[in-house]
Amino acid sequence: MIGSALTLGGSIWSMHFIGILAVRAVFPMDYNPGLTVISFLIAVLACGVGLEIVRGTDAPSRRQLCGAGLTVGIGVAAMHYTGMQALELPGTLSYTPGFFCLSILIAIGAATAAFWLSRNAKLNWQRVIAALIMGAAICGLHYAGMAATVIHFGAEIADEGGISRNPLTLAVAGVTISLLGLALVCNAADRNKAVAAQRETNILLASTREIVGRLCAAGEFRDDDTGNHVIRLARIASRLAELAGTGAGFARQILEAAPLHDIGKIGIPDRILLKPGALTDEERVRMQTHTSIGHNLLSGSGMPLLDFAAEIALTHHEKWDGSGYPRGLRGETIPLAGRVVAIADVFDALLSKRPYKRAWSADEVESYLRRESGQHFDPRLTSVFLANFPEMIRIRGFADEAQVALGGSPVIGSKASA
Repeated sequence: MIGSALTLGGSIWSMHFIGILAVRAVFPMDYNPGLTVISFLIAVLACGVGLEIVRGTDAPSRRQLCGAGLTVGIGVAAMHYTGMQALELPGTLSYTPGFFCLSILIAIGAATAAFWLSRNAKLNWQRVIAALIMGAAICGLHYAGMAATVIHFGAEIADEGGISRNPLTLAVAGVTISLLGLALVCNAADRNKAVAAQRETNILLASTREIVGRLCAAGEFRDDDTGNHVIRLARIASRLAELAGTGAGFARQILEAAPLHDIGKIGIPDRILLKPGALTDEERVRMQTHTSIGHNLLSGSGMPLLDFAAEIALTHHEKWDGSGYPRGLRGETIPLAGRVVAIADVFDALLSKRPYKRAWSADEVESYLRRESGQHFDPRLTSVFLANFPEMIRIRGFADEAQVALGGSPVIGSKASA
C-alpha cells in the first residue's frame, strides 16, 4: 500500500513539477521548498486513502469507486494548487473560476476512471490504452489549472526571467527515477507473493479434496447405497446451482462439498441406518441427528471447503416452510447451499430403489417436486430445476430405469423421507 501510494502520488507530483519546468517566463521565479514537500505529501496521502477505499475487493462497488475517485481527485487538485503557491514570483496568484472548477472536475473524473480501468484492464494493450488515457487526463488537470492562473505583477520586475531550474530539476528527476525503481520492486514483490500464495492455496485445496474423498469412503463402509448417491447428488446439485445463476465458483464448491451431506450417518447405529422397513418415531428422531453429527464432524477445521460441507450437512433437511430440521429454519434463512442440495437429494432418493421402497417414475418425481415447491423446497430453485428436468434425469445417469418404473409412493416413515 505504501509503495503504491508513493508511486501513484509521487508520479502525479513529478508530472506537475515537470510541467512547471516547461514554463517560459519573462520574470524571475523560484519555489518554496517547504510548500513543495507539502504538495508531495498531499498527493501521496490522497492516493493512499483512495487505494485503501477500494482495497480488498476484486469488484469495487460504485460507492467505493466514487469515494476513491473523489478523494484522490480532490487530493491531486490540492497538490497542484499547493505546488502553484510554492512558486515565488514578483506578484500574486489568483484563478479564473471556470478553469479552476474544470481542473478539479478533470482531477476527480481522471481519478475515478483510473480506479475503474485498473479493475477492468486485463490485457497488455488494454493497460497501454488505460495508461495513455490517464496520462492525458492528469495533464489535462495540470494545464487546465495553469490556464486558470492569473498573475498580478508588482510595480517592478527584474530583467532576468525564468525559474531557477537546477535544484528543482534534480529534485524532480531524483524523485521520478526513485519512483520508477520503487514501482518495479513493488511489482516484483507482489508477483512473488501472489505465486507463493497460489502455491499454498493449491496445496491446501488438494489436501482438503483428499480429506473429502476419504470421508466419503468412510461413509460408504456404513451404507453401500451411499457411494453412487453422493456422486449423482453432487453433479445434480452443482448443475442446479449453475442454472440458478450462482456462479461457477459456487457450483464448483457444491460439486466438491455436497458428497459429505450425509456423512453424519456414520454416527447412526446400524439397526436404524440399515433397517429395511419403516422407522419408529424414536428411531426417526435418532436418524435426524445425522445433520448435527455431520456438522460437528466437519466444522471448525479452518478449511473453507470443509466448512462449506458442514453448512450443507446441517441444513439440507431444512424446509422452505419451516417444518424441517434440525433448526426449523424458514425461507431464505436457510443457506443457499442447503436449499440446492435439498432438491437434488430428494430427487435422486425418490428415483432410487431401496430395500424399504421401490423407485419412483420420473413423472411421479416431477409431480412431487412441483407439489412441494414453496413448502419443502425453495420455489425459485424448484422452478429452475423443473424447467431443466430432462437434463437432470440425464445427469443422474439412470433415465431409462426412472422412466420404466411403476407408480407409487415411498414408504412413509422410512429413511428416504428422513
